[in-house]
Amino acid sequence: MAPHWMTVALVCLATHRATRLVTRDAIPIFALPRQWIDARWGIEEQDVRDLKRAIKDEPELKTRLRIPNVFLRSLAYLVTCDWCTSIWMSAFITTFAMIFIGFTWPWWILLWLTASTVTGLIAQREPD
Repeated sequence: MAPHWMTVALVCLATHRATRLVTRDAIPIFALPRQWIDARWGIEEQDVRDLKRAIKDEPELKTRLRIPNVFLRSLAYLVTCDWCTSIWMSAFITTFAMIFIGFTWPWWILLWLTASTVTGLIAQREPD
């Protein structure tokens, strides 16, 4: 069995890599759905207010415009935000490690939060 420090390092690096696949990489299997979601639902709050104001002024626009709800806008933000995605990726990877390595639940929580934080900190340092 690997030492705990090595397991922590491997889970942190795996979380970072998996998060980067979802949020930034140009591999078509990840990039195309991310771009579609962001283009369709990735509307800023100010733009939503402007669209609602425009619909109020011209009611016929309502049939042509579809304003995404808060959940869909959050989903669009999730697939482009390293910090947001890393929480879910680290939960998955840490659960995998817990099942196959045999961590207890306090270790699972500590490793989950550590991997997410390390991923966010690394992502802040990377160029876009």
